[in-house]
Amino acid sequence: MKIHKQYSTGANKSPYDIRTFTYIPDKANIKGGKKWEEIDIENQRRVGICTGISVSMRARKHFGIDFSDDFQYLMQKRWEQNWNEGSSIFVALTIGKTIGFLPQSEWKHTTLEDRDLPYTEYIKKLQAIPEEEIKRLSYIASKYKIKAYASIPVTRDNLANAIDEQGALPVRFSVGNEWWTEPIEPLRPPQNVISGHAVNLTNYYGGSFRIANSWGVNWADNGTAYFLLSQYRPTEAWGVWFAGVPKEIEEQIENRATIIGKILDLLQQIIILVAKLT
Repeated sequence: MKIHKQYSTGANKSPYDIRTFTYIPDKANIKGGKKWEEIDIENQRRVGICTGISVSMRARKHFGIDFSDDFQYLMQKRWEQNWNEGSSIFVALTIGKTIGFLPQSEWKHTTLEDRDLPYTEYIKKLQAIPEEEIKRLSYIASKYKIKAYASIPVTRDNLANAIDEQGALPVRFSVGNEWWTEPIEPLRPPQNVISGHAVNLTNYYGGSFRIANSWGVNWADNGTAYFLLSQYRPTEAWGVWFAGVPKEIEEQIENRATIIGKILDLLQQIIILVAKLT
């Protein structure tokens, strides 16, 4: 077996949030979705920015624009106030909704080659960007935002129908050495969990699902691989809407504005504070 460990993972579990919306699709077909092509596959290289990439790849499929993964990750780290490697899909989605996505053509501060640097050097390049420049870029990014996002229960029909509706879902896996071993297909459950990794779920056939990874087109089958849900399940999955928000989610958003919703917001803030203190 040949082992390649030139790519990072970096997807932490999404934080527990009692205010997170949940979306349960109605039904699903046996076969659906579309396998992403080589042009859809990005390459994070050696830094663990998979959460930012998985969400920006999803945005690109909607808007038809290449977005800056590095800007996305920078804003995630600023939101978390934590400059260690790794983040969560929840934080990446939060940035996509509150700040937006920056077109790659507007990003001049790092290159693809910078992702081969040690993480500490890579992140220093992001930290060195002046505040006024971040404000300018954020204004541009505000034109391309997520309308809503929600957790998708990890069952066969829920995932399949959500793919039918949206084309792809950002998901997280617990991964081990198996992801770096050739040949890759199909993906296997890890014997020893090393980290988490964020990818996009793109199509399905029965109980087999295919992912689009962010490790370049030389990984597995042109950057994609499949797995059997009965053997290897994502730890979380997310629906993302840039337009056409389902009524079910709109109702949850409206409920959030009620007195009970505001109480839940306050309760969640207390939970976060207690977690930090402990």
